[in-house]
Amino acid sequence: MTHFLVPYFSLALTAAYSLLQNLEALGILRIWHGPYIELRPTVNVIAGIYFILILMILVFNIITAFALSNRLALSLVLIWAIPGILSLLGYEIKPYGPQVYTLGQGNLGNGTGTFTNIVLVFIFGWSLFTLLMHIFKAGFRFRNIYDHIWYVLGLSAAIFLVVDMSISSTAKKLSDAEGYIEGAETILIRQTRTAESFCAGEHSYIPPAEFCAWARAFKHQLLWSQNDKPFTRSDENRLAMEEVLSFGDGGNVGSDIVLKQIRFYNATICANAKLKHYCEFVPLVLNNHPKLADPDTNVMQKYALAVESLVPTITLYWGQSVKENNNIEEGSKAPHKRWFYFLALGILAGGKVAIASRNVFGGREEPVYRNGICWGIGFVWKIIISIGRRFRRLTLELFASKD
Repeated sequence: MTHFLVPYFSLALTAAYSLLQNLEALGILRIWHGPYIELRPTVNVIAGIYFILILMILVFNIITAFALSNRLALSLVLIWAIPGILSLLGYEIKPYGPQVYTLGQGNLGNGTGTFTNIVLVFIFGWSLFTLLMHIFKAGFRFRNIYDHIWYVLGLSAAIFLVVDMSISSTAKKLSDAEGYIEGAETILIRQTRTAESFCAGEHSYIPPAEFCAWARAFKHQLLWSQNDKPFTRSDENRLAMEEVLSFGDGGNVGSDIVLKQIRFYNATICANAKLKHYCEFVPLVLNNHPKLADPDTNVMQKYALAVESLVPTITLYWGQSVKENNNIEEGSKAPHKRWFYFLALGILAGGKVAIASRNVFGGREEPVYRNGICWGIGFVWKIIISIGRRFRRLTLELFASKD
């Protein structure tokens, strides 16, 4: 008996890998726990559950086929028994797992596993709708209503097309935002390093000690942000003007004092004929000075330290970067959600074929047979409930013995 059931477990194992890949990508299941990856144990549990479901689906399929034709049902018995018979004759049927299992989004699993899942769902859908049409004596009107639903679902392809196009557009926006942030940070890092050289006494002008302490802390913050940007992009650590001005002497120097010192530093350096070459023009695309809209503001003004012009730019595009990155992460889950959508669509596809099968085979109309089908389904359901209760009892006893 064990050899007879091996092919069906191989089928369950094949489908389990593909199912786990998409469940894990959506965050429904987790197999990575720090340094440990519980791939094989998780797959085995899913495959065990899947194995029971496969047997139930095949039995359900055979029972409901009797509602159409005895020959059809007996043919299905023979077809579903072929893998087990081949196994008894010595033919080995192996599961088809992925050569490489990819954690996270981006991999929908291997094609064999996806095909197996869709076929099983399709068989379940065919069996379910065959039974329902038989019990409720579904006629021509039901078929027309079903066609309305079936054809409207075809429009889902257009929705998926729009989603895919928006993801590529979002990636472009994220790239642009990151480019603006990096450009502004690069200029500020260069200018703060120049400010440190002034603080070190390498030039004729030496800024106040408070300003030097602030410039050093600000430079370290910029380097950290630029080097670790994949991990620093969040609304909580957004680089804003209020935060930048609070870097002075560990926050002991007031923001207004730091701002005055920055302006005095700019005015002193840029007004000195020997030092003004350290001042530079801020590109308009990166300039977001609060007074830029003022007609009296010189947009071509040069700065030795363009904090007021570039920090608002970083703040603006930082928020946009976080937003677009979240959209991309959500969009990366879309193919996996779509995978489950098409899996569910397989049930409706089975129903569509069930309608055609009823037209071909006619179907039985005897109420006794209809009642017998309902009784058989109820009997199988009671067996499943009984097995589930026994399994729950054994699990509780197992955990109690461990305690």
